[in-house]
Amino acid sequence: MSSREASGASAFGRANSGSGNTNATTSSSCSSSSSSSSLRRILHLKNSVFEISKADKTKSKKKKSEHYQRVKVTGDGRCMFRSLALGLAHISKTNLTSAEETREADTLRNAVFEQMCRDEEKRKSHGEANMSIKYGDPDGIEGYCRRIQSQDFWGGETELLVLTKLIKRPIMVYLPAHMAKNAASGSGYVCIQTYGEEFAKKTNKKTGKVTERAPVRLLYNGQTHYDLLI
Repeated sequence: MSSREASGASAFGRANSGSGNTNATTSSSCSSSSSSSSLRRILHLKNSVFEISKADKTKSKKKKSEHYQRVKVTGDGRCMFRSLALGLAHISKTNLTSAEETREADTLRNAVFEQMCRDEEKRKSHGEANMSIKYGDPDGIEGYCRRIQSQDFWGGETELLVLTKLIKRPIMVYLPAHMAKNAASGSGYVCIQTYGEEFAKKTNKKTGKVTERAPVRLLYNGQTHYDLLI
């Protein structure tokens, strides 16, 4: 692939009228001011990642590295949401200005808030996300709902579990191969978690034709930041 940045598209598949270059500012972490609870949830995912890698290693099964272009995303607390918005953008082949990218990232965060905090019936439909909050957030759902409204709220596993259902598309999380204990080589990237595998294929109700839905691929740095893979 070329070294150009990824093109953008609306977070929920809407085509934006504006166009422009995506924001490619680099940061080693999402935000230094993000809540400690968000950090705990990210570290919970991190620990899960390496536990998965360790388990796979005991089976002597090595994962083949995959090679993609890395799109560096601004580390302002929205990095996971930005990466997802840009991934949907790339799939839809539409462009986002920097301002549109920020707005789409916030739209995704707000969508999770609506699902988990506005309506108890909607929240009940996200069982895995509820479990993630229960075991990963000491302040429970009330504390979670207070923090997620902040613009520098760090996204992680809870939000990915909700968003994959909203966009009806798989979200795949990768590690750099040199960080994954079960990688067959030290180059490229290894997928360590897939959310929404049930959305990988779409069946046309009228024709019965089955089509594949392209996943959004996110790169987790093993610490506190997400970028996009295309």
